[in-house]
Amino acid sequence: MKKKTKIGIIICDRYRNCAGGKCFRALQNREGAFDIYAKDEDVELVGYTSCGGCPGGNIEYAPEEMKKMVLRLFILPLVL
Repeated sequence: MKKKTKIGIIICDRYRNCAGGKCFRALQNREGAFDIYAKDEDVELVGYTSCGGCPGGNIEYAPEEMKKMVLRLFILPLVL
C-alpha cells in the first residue's frame, strides 16, 4: 500500500473569502507549489484555512490544528 501524503493549505487572510478553486486545481494538476509531488503520488488535502490576519496570528496554530483534525477524522471513527 502506497503512503498517502497529507497537505494543508494556509492562505493570506486578505483572501479569506476565496473558495480555493485555483489551489485545488493546482494540487490536482501538480502545478505551481504542488509540482514537487508526482502525478501518481497519493495526495490528500486535509485542511484549508487563512493565516488569521497580520501579523499571521493563526499561522503558529493552524498546522497543529490540521494534524489534530486528521486524527479526529481517521482515528475517532475507529474508536467509536
